Amino acid sequence: IEGLLRHQIKEHPHVSCKVCGEEIPDGIFAIHHVIGVHRRVKYMLAYGANSNDIRYREHIKKLAELEIDIDATYESLMGEWEEEIDGLLKDS
Repeated sequence: IEGLLRHQIKEHPHVSCKVCGEEIPDGIFAIHHVIGVHRRVKYMLAYGANSNDIRYREHIKKLAELEIDIDATYESLMGEWEEEIDGLLKDS
C-alpha cells in the first residue's frame, strides 16, 4: 500500500481542500484530511455531501487505518517527495 501512496503523492496532482484551501494529495490523504481535520458540517457544506457520503469516506479511512498509520505515512512520503524536489532544484 505504501508504494501506491508514494505513487499518488509523486505522480498525481494534489487537490485543494474546499474547506480550508490546503493543497493535499488526492485519495486517502484527502479523505483523511477532510474527515479528520474538519467538522462534518463544514465538509457537507463545502462538498455538497450528505450523511451517506461521510459514512462511506469514514469507512474507507478506517480500512486504510487497518493497514497503515496514515499520518506517519503521509509525513514520511511527503518528506521523500520534498527532498526529491529540493534535489532537482539544486541540480538545475
